Amino acid sequence: MIDIFQLRKTQIKDKILYAKSKINLLLNGWRSPNCDDYMAICAYFISEEYKLKYCLLGFRKVNRAKSGQLIAEIIADVINNYEIGQNLGAFIMDNAMDNDTILKELATRFDINVGYLRLQYLGHIINLVIKALLFSKSVSKLKRKLAGALYDNAFKIWNSIGLISKLHNIYIYINHNLIRMITFRECQEEDF
Repeated sequence: MIDIFQLRKTQIKDKILYAKSKINLLLNGWRSPNCDDYMAICAYFISEEYKLKYCLLGFRKVNRAKSGQLIAEIIADVINNYEIGQNLGAFIMDNAMDNDTILKELATRFDINVGYLRLQYLGHIINLVIKALLFSKSVSKLKRKLAGALYDNAFKIWNSIGLISKLHNIYIYINHNLIRMITFRECQEEDF
């Protein structure tokens, strides 16, 4: 596995080396159901063949208390591993307060313009708006109830919320089993 990873990393480095554009990074934090924090770093760039390319450069576990400085260290390590510090473009991030700290810290290590190169992650903004419309102020309460809940319990919690939650459960039910997914896709194809 390590050999395959190193080979793929070398291939990605070669693609990035000959990129016709700056290397734009999408940075996204994620918390797993068991409450472990992770940081994903994805690159977007125009390849030597003038095609848009994207790839995952890093998916790192955050082993200490999450802070802007710690995340900046993780991102800087990935940037240095792929040797892209001299060719950084925009940073696509959500609205978390730590992200300002992250970029300011990265600006001490790399030549980046914090105010100009930060792009808001539109998907995150839309997600926040939809949650506010669907759940009002009870989103945090729902997250607390769901934290650590097993499949059957999570299903019941979602079911108790309302119509949109039933749709959520149907989606989860179908995608929880390969046979159901195939059957669902077959049903969709029959309608066309």
